[in-house]
Amino acid sequence: MPMEGSSFGKYYVEAKSLPKDALMIQAMAACHSVALNENGKLVGDPLELELLKFTEWQISEFDFDGVTSLHSPSEQEVTILRRFSFNFETKRMSTIVQTHGRTFLFTKGAPDSLKALCLPSTCPQNYAERLSQLSSKGLRPIAFACKLLDSYKDKEETELVSDMQFLGWAFFANLVKAETVPTIRELHSAEIETIMVTGDYQATANAVAKECEIIGRDSKLIVLSTREDVDRLLESNIDCFADISINEGAFTRLAEREGSERADQVFRQARVYSRMTPEQKASLIAVLKRSNRLVCMCGDGANDCVALNSADVGISISLAEASVAAPFTSKIPNISCVSEIIKQGRAGLITTFQTFKFIVVNSFVQFSSTLLTHYFSCSLSDMQYTFIDMAIILPLAVTMCS
Repeated sequence: MPMEGSSFGKYYVEAKSLPKDALMIQAMAACHSVALNENGKLVGDPLELELLKFTEWQISEFDFDGVTSLHSPSEQEVTILRRFSFNFETKRMSTIVQTHGRTFLFTKGAPDSLKALCLPSTCPQNYAERLSQLSSKGLRPIAFACKLLDSYKDKEETELVSDMQFLGWAFFANLVKAETVPTIRELHSAEIETIMVTGDYQATANAVAKECEIIGRDSKLIVLSTREDVDRLLESNIDCFADISINEGAFTRLAEREGSERADQVFRQARVYSRMTPEQKASLIAVLKRSNRLVCMCGDGANDCVALNSADVGISISLAEASVAAPFTSKIPNISCVSEIIKQGRAGLITTFQTFKFIVVNSFVQFSSTLLTHYFSCSLSDMQYTFIDMAIILPLAVTMCS
């Protein structure tokens, strides 16, 4: 959704519908950290790969640091001069590019944080309203902005990202996979609590959580977005049947109040944590473990690594960075592996207990038979040993395994 004048333009579902010289399409094509592996295959963040695919731009040159030059179907060319990697604290990344003899800074990131870097005159008055409206439909927004540069050498990103021109938003549909809802229902039927922890916008996270039934469709939802929201809730009577959604600012305040009865109740009722940084995800795992819960964390991105390593059970559903930190890596790219690993874990535990019981009972049978032979000063024949195995040990093994 690019800007048209001082207001939002229409939706574009195909890049070829955008004006050929639109800065928005150039920003989408050049503001990323996509690279080529030794087989010539594009690798990188899945969202960035989808953005590049959407633009239909092709790679002209690349090096070990990533793509350095791209061209459009209409033979426009963009050269990437410098990259500033994505920062989880600022929630943005930037690239310095050259096109048509001019040098631009392209920046993409979270809509709320990027707006603060843009000139107010370039942002529509209904910015927050439109963002909330579209995010509540489960769409994941990414904002784009640019700035014409005179010089950039020896300068850091923080020195450049100011007085920028807002370009527009790109929205991704958070499609719930077919296996998600049945898996969550199965976990709920086993009385296993499910919680969503994400870096997405809060309205987007709430919509997706309702769709996949982490939040009940008819449940009352309490949304905590600020520190003040947390303070007001802790000073009032908390509806014990309501689900609670918490974002990063509210989580920080709630963590400060951890240990109080009402704060612990909020943690028990919270179903969605949004806009969470990697460190906050790990902090949440620690809070849940301190409340005597066994925590299984399922993630797929680099921002999940710390939490995956902190959880009692960490499962990576990606073969990328998360698989290095997680004790378990699933080749199934969805959360159905969670119920499978719980089943296998419980089966292994039961088998261990039953094996121990069988060894104890078998030892008792052998001890009893040996004691009787010494008491009566006799020895057992081969047929009697066979009888003990067939009549006592075998039925015992069969019944304990069933």
